[in-house]
Amino acid sequence: MTEGFCQPGPGKPLSPWQTFLKVLGINMTTPETPVQQTKFKTPKSKVFNDSIHGHIAIDPACVLVIDTPQFQRLQKLLQLGPTQWVFPGATHKRFAHSIGVCYLAGQFVEDLRARQPEYDISDVDVLCIKLAGLCHDLGHGPLSHTYDGKFVKTARPDLKWDHEWTSAYLFEHLLVSNDLKPILNEQHNLTEDDFHFIKELIFGSPNDAPPEWEWKGRGKEKDFLYEIVANHRNEIDVDKFDYFKRDCYHLGIPVSFDCGRLMRFARIITDEHDGKTQIAYHEKESWNIYELFHTRFNLHKRAYQHRVVHAVEKMLCDALLAAEPYFRLTGTNGKQISMSHAMQDVVAFTRLNDSIFDTIRYVGEQDKQNIAAMTSASSTGTLVSAVSVPSPSSSSSSSSSSSSSASSPTAASTASTASTSVYSKSIALMDRLERRDLYPMVGEVLVPLAFENKVNTEADILQEILTIAENSPNPSSSLLCEAGLYIDKFSLNYGMKDKNPVDHVTFYNRNNATEGRQRKRNTVSNFTPRSFQEFYIRIYIKDSSNNAAATAAREAFDTWVETTFHSSSLIVPSTPNSPARSTERPKKRQRSNSEMSSSTGYSKASIAIRKLGTVEEEDDDAQVEEQP
Repeated sequence: MTEGFCQPGPGKPLSPWQTFLKVLGINMTTPETPVQQTKFKTPKSKVFNDSIHGHIAIDPACVLVIDTPQFQRLQKLLQLGPTQWVFPGATHKRFAHSIGVCYLAGQFVEDLRARQPEYDISDVDVLCIKLAGLCHDLGHGPLSHTYDGKFVKTARPDLKWDHEWTSAYLFEHLLVSNDLKPILNEQHNLTEDDFHFIKELIFGSPNDAPPEWEWKGRGKEKDFLYEIVANHRNEIDVDKFDYFKRDCYHLGIPVSFDCGRLMRFARIITDEHDGKTQIAYHEKESWNIYELFHTRFNLHKRAYQHRVVHAVEKMLCDALLAAEPYFRLTGTNGKQISMSHAMQDVVAFTRLNDSIFDTIRYVGEQDKQNIAAMTSASSTGTLVSAVSVPSPSSSSSSSSSSSSSASSPTAASTASTASTSVYSKSIALMDRLERRDLYPMVGEVLVPLAFENKVNTEADILQEILTIAENSPNPSSSLLCEAGLYIDKFSLNYGMKDKNPVDHVTFYNRNNATEGRQRKRNTVSNFTPRSFQEFYIRIYIKDSSNNAAATAAREAFDTWVETTFHSSSLIVPSTPNSPARSTERPKKRQRSNSEMSSSTGYSKASIAIRKLGTVEEEDDDAQVEEQP
């Protein structure tokens, strides 16, 4: 057994890294025996045939990292999570994306070194950049941002955590448990300071590092290195270069920016006042950079924030939340860890991937068989041993005295002595997904610019709508609660909320390539955006068969929009998504407003925005939609 990362050796004080982990309560003791590497065996580079970048050569040190269980786990994580339920081509994995970022990171820093050797970019610097690009997404959970941004925030709302933090300490676990540090030190001259630097490259900036993190940096003359993998100054980095192109390719969405050209016209600029360095771009690349950020907006608008994707994500999140009190992963020293605490135990987290849904279904089916056996035994008087059920209120990291195990990831099975399995709700939601019985969206509104800073939280909006429903001629708040009414509020932007990220980009011109300056939006084009963020509010119900609740929710939502924004023309008409869907397609003909209102379920306020269209207009934001 190797020494725990949070435990110093006999007589040794805690290192800064061990102190940081102790503050966060992270258990990084590694129970497994490290993989024994041949000490003097020189690893070979590999050529990958990538769907985006073609044949790419990967550094031998990076190959060592790729060929570990911690990195191979990324083959079981969908890059776009639930988006594949709408765009069937979006089945690519974090594994390919991470290799692509590693390749682009190396290409970017090598280009800078070749053009500007005076900045003394060493071989070690280059390798650190490549390893940071390779490992920056190790900390993602099942379905990527569904786990990070939805499930964990719901299960543990008071937890302050970013997946980059887990990427950093999982990288440390990867190095130690696979005994890679001696090899990387002897053959590639990487020291502990270099491993520390790689983790900082993953964080991006001191403000984004975990609490109590000791930020060492690389010296102000090499500050520009922090802008290659995770650039928090202006959001231009190789992570986005890769996932924009990769996601567009698999989604079937055109991409108009050219990252190769952008890297070719990048230079390092030194600030004459403080001596800090940063990456600047040629002024003629201004429009290319705007296209980069427009691609981000377009991906969110058409795919990531698609109404059906949000419905699927909510259902999958609800399935995990329903299983959370019972499902356990085996972590360090056999400790039983809940899914929402897995990021604090590297062994448990290594076992947590997209297969969790199949595992929950498998354990639930095993429960049903156990229940059937116990029911049969009780009727015949036969003695059958039962499996203990952890209480939902029990500690998430407590160990269960007797539990059955499921294969990969290991789970503490929690069979129920009741008539149904404790996983019945989770399984029912997954069954609904397979039948395409989704949570229906019954309303959507684009928030006016003047009200963006005045709109309440999702919980407050929900309460306001329920109050309107209760005060209507036919009180319906209880009906809406029973139908599972919920609010989805989200924003679309260029990556820096309401700010223009191009305002934070440094440019140079051909007459003076050593002096950087900002460029105003109106000097680039009159077609550049004047607003860089917009908010949408959607309303859903969970009971897809409740027509009365859908109608009441839509009417209450329309009233809320009119009273909140003082206008009814803001309501965005949604594709008809009535809980009771007809299998007969309507005939293609122009219909009156009254016909449209009665047959499609749109309110009169919604019809105002569709006067020039017909009911046959379809939502073209997705490749696959719900059948009408």
